[in-house]
Parts: sequence; C-alpha cells; structure tokens
Amino acid sequence: MWVHENQRVFGDRMINEADKTVLLDLLMDQAERKFETTKEQIFENDRIIFSDFGTTMDGDNRPYQYLPDL
Repeated sequence: MWVHENQRVFGDRMINEADKTVLLDLLMDQAERKFETTKEQIFENDRIIFSDFGTTMDGDNRPYQYLPDL
C-alpha cells in the first residue's frame, strides 16, 4: 500500500514515463531495504483492494481488510 500511495501522490505529478520509472525504482529500493520485500511480492496481484464493507460491524470503527477476490 505504501508504494501505491506514493505512486499516486508523487507519480501522478511526473511529466513522462522516464520520470515515473525513476520514481518506481526509488520506491522499490526503499521497499526492499525498509520493508524487506521484493518487487515481485509487491506486484504479485493485478489489483490490491481493501474494503470496510466486508464486516457487519456498525459505527465508525470498521477496519479495512484485504479482499483477495472481487
């Protein structure tokens, strides 16, 4: 989720694909060092979907959960 959010915040402001590639390389370097994960692990799914509608809890404290399938 960290990589995705950074791509949305910073990557959407890049003006060309070369800049987006540089950003992704920087994000992957940090993800590997800080989160001890690989690019393959991060992008193993086409989509990563989290939702809070999968629970029956009422109120404002509904946790977001990973949805493995639409």
